[in-house]
Amino acid sequence: MSTQPGRVLAPGRVLAPGRVLADTRSVCPVCLKRIDAQYQTRDEVVLLVKNCAEHGSFETPVWEGAENFLAWRERQNPAQTPVKPARKTEQGCPYDCGLCENHLQASCCVLLELTQRCDLRCPVCFASSDSNTAPKDPSLDLVSHWYDRILSQGGPFNIQLSGGEPTMRDDLPEIIRMGRERGFSFFQLNTNGLRIARDPFYLQALAKAGLNTVFLQFDSLKAEACIALRGRDIVAEKKRP
Repeated sequence: MSTQPGRVLAPGRVLAPGRVLADTRSVCPVCLKRIDAQYQTRDEVVLLVKNCAEHGSFETPVWEGAENFLAWRERQNPAQTPVKPARKTEQGCPYDCGLCENHLQASCCVLLELTQRCDLRCPVCFASSDSNTAPKDPSLDLVSHWYDRILSQGGPFNIQLSGGEPTMRDDLPEIIRMGRERGFSFFQLNTNGLRIARDPFYLQALAKAGLNTVFLQFDSLKAEACIALRGRDIVAEKKRP
């Protein structure tokens, strides 16, 4: 039996078991009650399978290739609790997340959403970014406060600058420079690459401020794919030297 990802079956009905790879805990997507779950494989697709006594059973694919999944689990680093947890444990995982003192992974990279503006109108945008309706960007004072809070929580960590499209901000070099002055040593930029392709002086300013790595959005060199995914043909801009 198979269901659509996240589809609910009849209340109390348990899915036909596949090969069980591991036991875990999850939550019911309806009532958010903590329930038992399993990673199962069917036709080499790894599924997260869980059953809520009140709302039925759910399954969703999480991985392709059972052996790769098992190898990934074996390679995981030993658990490290946060250096300075943000909150006490009260209800248990996942209700205390934020990060709580029982969290099993210390922070290594912190993502800062610097804007909800964007110079694309992607039909599939998970962030719903839109320059026409976006709220005002976080101020430099607020970003400075974020840096201080990250340091108070055990930083400095790697910083990933994201959005929206973070290169919509003219003061992005200043944000990087401000973080460098506080002791953050590694900065990553998530970008569609359009501004840094057309404005080499802006890119030079980012590099001079201390930017280390650029993560570029790249989907296809076919116009029809770009139009479907990004809202317009950006092939020529992606190919620009």
